[in-house]
Amino acid sequence: MNAYEYYRALNPEISKKDYKTYIEKYKNSQDEKEDLKKFYNNMKGDMKGLLEHIIASENCDIPRFIEFFNNCFKDGSLKKNAKFDQTKEKIRLLPDEKVEAKAEKQKIKEAKANRAAAEQAKSGGSIADLEQMILAKRDNAFGGFLNYMENKYGGAENKKRKNL
Repeated sequence: MNAYEYYRALNPEISKKDYKTYIEKYKNSQDEKEDLKKFYNNMKGDMKGLLEHIIASENCDIPRFIEFFNNCFKDGSLKKNAKFDQTKEKIRLLPDEKVEAKAEKQKIKEAKANRAAAEQAKSGGSIADLEQMILAKRDNAFGGFLNYMENKYGGAENKKRKNL
């Protein structure tokens, strides 16, 4: 067994389905609630980076998170501070991943098109261009041969004699 096989035996590859299943279980779970409380205590009530610190959070989760914190303040599991009230309306929103994904796909598509164009230019272009190059080379080769023979064996002098 090589090192990679050993690693994969210990750590199986994670699929999209595995990720989605985990996220479904995580949201509204006890683990998420503990993470929210840890965030609140570590940041001393500053909510600006909330979405960046809680796994799989989305912009639409903000009202749910604020409600969770308010319930914790009511039941006494968290102590409310002024920083919370100052920053709960200033939570940084996450960028729209769908827009980013489309932009990234467009960049990849353009890069592929540019590479293809560069390869085509490098290789001489299209099939029609290649055909023209082959025909031109053949004509030049044959014409070059005739010119060589005329020059070597006096083709130009023979033309003068015929004209006289």
